[in-house]
Amino acid sequence: MRRLGECLEKTVIQGCIHGSRLRGRTARSWINDILEATNCTLGQLLRLTEDRQAWRQMVHSASNHQH
Repeated sequence: MRRLGECLEKTVIQGCIHGSRLRGRTARSWINDILEATNCTLGQLLRLTEDRQAWRQMVHSASNHQH
């Protein structure tokens, strides 16, 4: 996320893929799972990625709550 400009990794992680999906159960996306586990908004998480120390601390605390 710290990489400048547009890149495939950012597009995939942020879920900006265009198109439609088939009928059925609502999509459960990876990013929604992350937002739920961290209790943060996408904007907050994107700002956190800019501070490596804060990001590591948040990831560590979120992973400990999952067990």
